[in-house]
Amino acid sequence: MKTGVRSLFVTLPLRGEPDQIPPYGPLAVMRALSEAGHPDTDLYHMDVIRPSRDQALKHIENFAPDVLAISAPVSTSYEPCKFFSLETKKRLPETKIVVGGNLKASAEILLRKAGVDFCVLGEGEEASVSLFDWIASGQSTEHLRHVRGLAYLDNGRVVNTGYARPLSKEKIWRVNVELVMQRIREVVDRFDVGALIFSDECFGASRKWLVAFCEAIKPLGLLWKVGGMRSDCVTREIISLMKESG
Repeated sequence: MKTGVRSLFVTLPLRGEPDQIPPYGPLAVMRALSEAGHPDTDLYHMDVIRPSRDQALKHIENFAPDVLAISAPVSTSYEPCKFFSLETKKRLPETKIVVGGNLKASAEILLRKAGVDFCVLGEGEEASVSLFDWIASGQSTEHLRHVRGLAYLDNGRVVNTGYARPLSKEKIWRVNVELVMQRIREVVDRFDVGALIFSDECFGASRKWLVAFCEAIKPLGLLWKVGGMRSDCVTREIISLMKESG
């Protein structure tokens, strides 16, 4: 039995210019894998590096991962996702191809037409850890049917185990307020910034965390904004609290 699965996470170019937002999804899954006993993982940030396809394939081939994890957050990722999946299979036939991101909504097409072995549905951390554990164990695919958050082919039929359970708020917000404030103070001291943007798409999901954060940032007198919040997390009270804190 293998003690760990070697993986390479790749981000596909999404637009004409590199995205300014870090690849939070792949990074979160990589951290979860590392903590669960699969630390031999690396990120190939193609969206920023912008290599040629030949250069990218050479990098993948030289890395020779057990798992190539493709981050495909938009529908226009299909063509490059298919290309790198099929070309990797030609060069590294034993490598498992796993796709995460919004493109997984087309899981059956990816599995049947693009050479993809697994699609991760919903939150990727726990499902990916279970998948990597299965790869390391060498067990039959029957064991995967009990893992929520996967789609794959079994004897030519699509198996969909349902969406992964949402992560608990404790796991989502384990980055405590004081650590965030420490980073903010460092940025303010080093670069004299007066405004911040939090690119989190689900800011304030923990009300307790948000209240503590607003109380902590208010004395700094900064202007700040967030990339997105869930509508069921927003109240007049919360909006007023955020406005008063900058």
